[in-house]
Amino acid sequence: MTKDEVKQQLKQYTQLCHECEGIRHKIEEKREDMHYLQAVVTGGSYARGSDISDKVERVIELMDGLIHHYADRLLQREQQEKRVLDMLACVENPRHRDVLFCLYIERIPFEEIPDRLFISERSIWYYANAAIEQIAARF
Repeated sequence: MTKDEVKQQLKQYTQLCHECEGIRHKIEEKREDMHYLQAVVTGGSYARGSDISDKVERVIELMDGLIHHYADRLLQREQQEKRVLDMLACVENPRHRDVLFCLYIERIPFEEIPDRLFISERSIWYYANAAIEQIAARF
């Protein structure tokens, strides 16, 4: 993996987290909708096998398929998140790892990192580059 590819994957972490949160919300929303429809069919005055009952059952099946689709997407995004965290975990020097964590995971502005980690701006660049090189060599 090149250093640019490593940076790109690290930069995607926050977006992946937001996507996972959105997908989880959609799954929950669809499950609630599906339970509501099931309650309408079972609690309503619609006879099993009636036209309305059959249509609602088809909609429920479609929603179930959609939930599975969202679950598959969520699993893919979570695996991508894990890969980014695994990349960070492979950085041996804790200071180097802390710099990447601040830059890419916490999204702390570069100017604020020296005060937070008690290191110079020059060290931040050095540590970040060293860590990215280490990740690129391992992945």
